[in-house]
Amino acid sequence: MHKVRLGDIAKITNGKSDVKDALLTGDYAFFDRSVDIKRSNKYLFDAEAIIIAGEDSRQIFEPRYFKGKFDLHQRCYVIYDVDKNYDSKYLFYRLKTLTKHFANVSVGSTVPSLRLDNFTDLRFDVPDLDDQKIVARMLAALDAKIKLNKKVNSELEVLVRELFNYWFVQFEFPDENGRPYKTAGGAMEYNEKLNREIPADWTASALDDFISLERGISYTSKSISTGDGMPMINLASIDISRNYRVGTLKYFAGKYKSDKIVTAGDMLIACTDLTRNADIIGSPILVPREHKEYLYSMDLSRVVSKGLTDVYLYESLRTESYHNYIKHFASGTNVLHLDLNGLRWYKLPVPPSPLQESFANIVKPLRDKQAEIINENQKLIEQRDFLLPMLMNRQIGIAG
Repeated sequence: MHKVRLGDIAKITNGKSDVKDALLTGDYAFFDRSVDIKRSNKYLFDAEAIIIAGEDSRQIFEPRYFKGKFDLHQRCYVIYDVDKNYDSKYLFYRLKTLTKHFANVSVGSTVPSLRLDNFTDLRFDVPDLDDQKIVARMLAALDAKIKLNKKVNSELEVLVRELFNYWFVQFEFPDENGRPYKTAGGAMEYNEKLNREIPADWTASALDDFISLERGISYTSKSISTGDGMPMINLASIDISRNYRVGTLKYFAGKYKSDKIVTAGDMLIACTDLTRNADIIGSPILVPREHKEYLYSMDLSRVVSKGLTDVYLYESLRTESYHNYIKHFASGTNVLHLDLNGLRWYKLPVPPSPLQESFANIVKPLRDKQAEIINENQKLIEQRDFLLPMLMNRQIGIAG
């Protein structure tokens, strides 16, 4: 092991782009202060790089590894062009062990920030290059499995959404002869509530006829400061793609009522949104299987179905048409808040119960598989995070 100064073994600088450069679609990755990767039509760097936000209200300062062309926000730092005697992936994992150090040296009470010299003057011990590569391979193998699991879940998500669209938007569900209903000439009728045609034996209604809503609990920083207590799903548990995000639970140590407890498979929606484009407002997630019971924060509301199958209701709230509708019921400048009446007033077609059940029988095993993968990823993350400091401090021996 020998000590290095980060500024002596790599180039370190900040980005040049602003928030207005972030796009919904684009040719290149765009990194800013959020945990989600956005897109851009230009790139500032083409490198194997380590990226760290220069501002983080949560004081986490989590590094990210990326190889290729990317755009970078002006308040983010990039470490690249690493000396050939040092492994970039190893340095990435080494910096992951220093997030508490970054939090301690950050300045500012409202939005803690890091300076360039917090990186250039950073000193730490490293082993020789061969050992760096061994450690990096071990940790990268776990990350690769986590990434593969995420890809499988994304493909399952696409499959479920396409099936929902085929059955309940295009109305090509199997008729009594197993043929696509609309293509086979199934009867259609104009519905005044929806202002469009739907199958003749379907009805339409506002969701207020089918759901009950219950907001979550309020909390203070003190009630979650110890990291002990009841696991609590919160706003950070929903990512920009409107999926459940692993590793974001808080642990609530205060008092709560039993009716605020949710279990695996229960549905929650986001009532608050910190994203610029109302990306997650009103979005549903399913409670994961990691723990037996959870609480949920006041930024979320529990949705209980009272006449629709849980599967049909959930998939209906996963559509782009619903999201484009519900985001207009959000108001606020920096923080968006949802008027839950918007959800109650949302109108949707109501298929016959047997058709809803048939759809649920196909989709539920796919959603169960997704839940299993989410749970597996959480365990892999815990395993990686357990090994990371031990490998870096040589508490675990390594062999080539």
